[in-house]
Amino acid sequence: MSNPRPFYQVLRLYSAVSARLESCLQAEGVTAGQYTVLSLLDGLEPTSSAELARRLGITAQSMGQFVQALEQKGLLERCVSPNHGRRIDIRRTPAGRAVLARCYALVDAAERDFFQPLTRAELAAFRDMVRRLRIAQHEKVSPAEPVVAQARPTRTSRAAVPAACPSRRNVVGAR
Repeated sequence: MSNPRPFYQVLRLYSAVSARLESCLQAEGVTAGQYTVLSLLDGLEPTSSAELARRLGITAQSMGQFVQALEQKGLLERCVSPNHGRRIDIRRTPAGRAVLARCYALVDAAERDFFQPLTRAELAAFRDMVRRLRIAQHEKVSPAEPVVAQARPTRTSRAAVPAACPSRRNVVGAR
């Protein structure tokens, strides 16, 4: 192919990014999907599994599998919401916050290496183009719903670390 189609280029780039992300996260024992859930919780917790699924555009069943896997690894916990009697909140455990901090460092290093061929200006332009494409596609799929930019919180803007579940009685599945 002398001039590959843009979709082909995007698919090849997606494959390279996915492989690099999975590889760098392997040291922490989490998948790219699990990392995505942990990082989304960084600015949202406590929140429900349904809200996480909605924000990621996946089914509730798929999110349930992520939550279950992360809970089995001791990185998430589920608690009865103090504000909504029947809602189950999800939050990271101290171990989950520690793993995420280490994952951020690994992903930062992988991104620096991956995007090293680009200048700062080129990387900024790339980010802007990707953002514009995402917004345009989102509006075509669901024009009534506002687009929420998902950026990793900075060290200074991260939400306060939430308290642990109030008591063992409030932990889902505790007897």
